[in-house]
Amino acid sequence: SAADQWTLLFDGESLGGSAVGGRFFVEDRVKVSAPVKDLLDELGRFLHLDPHLNIEIEVHADPREGDVDAADLAKRRAEAVAARLVRLGIDPHLISATNAAGTGELLRFRLIPADH
Repeated sequence: SAADQWTLLFDGESLGGSAVGGRFFVEDRVKVSAPVKDLLDELGRFLHLDPHLNIEIEVHADPREGDVDAADLAKRRAEAVAARLVRLGIDPHLISATNAAGTGELLRFRLIPADH
């Protein structure tokens, strides 16, 4: 049920960025930034405490970021976030990553007990 799920939501400004071109991703706009690495490290530690939680990752890419396919950029970002969690030892079968074009940077994590 929805009561058994938790959602963590971060917008571009919550980690010191702006609505467009925030601080979640750097260089090629896919590599996770240092604040996001720190966030994922904390999330990874939490997930190790309860290895029966599935995690859904949603990442947005804003079409205003320039001459880029926002849906493709968001997909590559979601994959980068998922890969970071896998490197931290999270079972890849517990991770699903989705993407969407949005208005502004967004990271959303939904934690769902595996028996749901």
